[in-house]
Amino acid sequence: MGTPNLRNPLPVLRRFDIFVYKNKNGYVDRSQIPCTADDATINFYRQGATLSSDIDIPQFGSAEIPVYHTGALKDSDSAMLVIGAGFAPVHVDSVDATSNTITVHNLSGFAISPPRGTRLLPTSVLGLVFPDPMGRGTAVTQLAPHPDGSGRVTGYVRDYLSDYVVTVPDDVEPVRLFIDGVGSFVMRG
Repeated sequence: MGTPNLRNPLPVLRRFDIFVYKNKNGYVDRSQIPCTADDATINFYRQGATLSSDIDIPQFGSAEIPVYHTGALKDSDSAMLVIGAGFAPVHVDSVDATSNTITVHNLSGFAISPPRGTRLLPTSVLGLVFPDPMGRGTAVTQLAPHPDGSGRVTGYVRDYLSDYVVTVPDDVEPVRLFIDGVGSFVMRG
């Protein structure tokens, strides 16, 4: 087993490890098969915020959005509301963690009415994923399944909580949002 490294006994980055599947043949055969690197992409975001009530945001107007927690959103962030399989761009005017509200300006060109439970994702600074647990190598914001055809996607994330979106364009549900993802620790020693 070896002697533990007492100078650096703690984990450095959290491991992200998932398998991505799709329907074998759209609506006809819904048995699941692994996605290939050509079938899917996974985009990483800093932790977003979930709306705690329905809200109406006028075309090119602003609104104060009540949320359960403000996540990692900051004043002046670019962001997007994830509404079903679509996205509506907004600008974050202000974040008030005390009252759990975020004031946004609608950039979508049309009035939007996101319901309670809609996720607001920060897009100014995306979540970073590294190739190894020490944070060495080039950080990326998007991954694809391994080329071996297993559907497996791995990497290492620095943020404690992050959101990620799995996109499988030809599938019945092409956009899948996963919130507050927490990677598992990798111990070195």
